[in-house]
Amino acid sequence: MTSNTSLIGTIVLVTMLLTSMSSLLAIQDPKSKKMPKEELEELMAAAIPQAKRMLSEYGEFYPYGGAIDKKGKVISVAVDDGDEHPPSQKLIDLLVGTFQAQAAAGEYRLTAIVYDVRVISPGSNEKTDAICIELDHVDGVSLKVFVPYKIKGKNEVVYGEMFTREGAARIFKKR
Repeated sequence: MTSNTSLIGTIVLVTMLLTSMSSLLAIQDPKSKKMPKEELEELMAAAIPQAKRMLSEYGEFYPYGGAIDKKGKVISVAVDDGDEHPPSQKLIDLLVGTFQAQAAAGEYRLTAIVYDVRVISPGSNEKTDAICIELDHVDGVSLKVFVPYKIKGKNEVVYGEMFTREGAARIFKKR
């Protein structure tokens, strides 16, 4: 599958999953011109390609983030702890803290933390590598989207079928 075809397939699957979610996705926030579903799709489309590019070029990637700010603009977010080779969990914790502070200040509507995990895919008993996109929306939607992958030789990454799980809702305080 080409990179564009894979991305389009990923976006279509996320759209189908979000469409089947709770009525939270159908409630438009008066401060935003977009529905939560539209914002989730937009941020997913912006977040996934970087991880795929890094996997293709380097076979790995450090955690990073993205957000939609209060004006509806998609932004990239990276953190640095000063270590040349920081542990992934430390970067994830820094991203969570950064996002929580900005969310509390009303600066973000949606956040995404993107990191590499090992996870058991539906219908399987074995763990596989996957890109995890942890999404948290100000309106209460929280998802973990997984894109399984296998590295097959130099610069070749094969992606599996995306799936979701409920997120931890750790960025925005409950209303």
